Amino acid sequence: MDQQGRDQRFWGWVVVIVLSLSYVPLAVGGWNHPEEINLASYSIWTVMASMLLFSELWGRNPGWRISCAFVIGDIGLILLGLFHGGYTFNLGLSEIVVLYGIIITIGSFVTYGFITKRVEEYILYFGGVAVDLISFYPQAKQYLLPGHDRLSVMSLCGWIGWMIGITISIIFVEEFFRRLRMPAALYQEVYGEEKNRLKICSSSLFSVEQIFFMSAMVFVMTR
Repeated sequence: MDQQGRDQRFWGWVVVIVLSLSYVPLAVGGWNHPEEINLASYSIWTVMASMLLFSELWGRNPGWRISCAFVIGDIGLILLGLFHGGYTFNLGLSEIVVLYGIIITIGSFVTYGFITKRVEEYILYFGGVAVDLISFYPQAKQYLLPGHDRLSVMSLCGWIGWMIGITISIIFVEEFFRRLRMPAALYQEVYGEEKNRLKICSSSLFSVEQIFFMSAMVFVMTR
């Protein structure tokens, strides 16, 4: 493994640690304010992360560590909510059918595409982003309706931890900005393929979108 590979591996584990530690304040906040544990959101995020983890493990993608951290953390919060009680599940029957149906359908398509390589990579990433956008619906619904309390400080720290971890991934693991700035000749020498800005952007679109919508959700939950 060359130095670049070792650096990416190192920062990959840093991201996993940051994301994993972010669940600690989320758990504390959820214990003290159980309504902050939105089981609809966390169950949807678990389905998404599990599908992504499976496809990344199958394709030997180093990003599997991040998906694994999300799967374990989300399941942990679901179990905490069920054990403690007082959690939020704010979806009606029709919303459950539509929301989970869309997510499982698109998620299955994305997983199939990653495994078989029969679908263009950028289409898969756009599909993953679409699913992720939909997944924020229960959380947004909870805090956009009147009568809710602001997000507690501990849970806010957890969300900020997520954002920090993903930002580290964008910069040091995915090397998004470095790859965009790199001259085409050097890019081909380093990565062994022709530079394609669309492919570079699509490969990091999920992470960039996560930062944007997590920031928007933090604003909504703390206003």
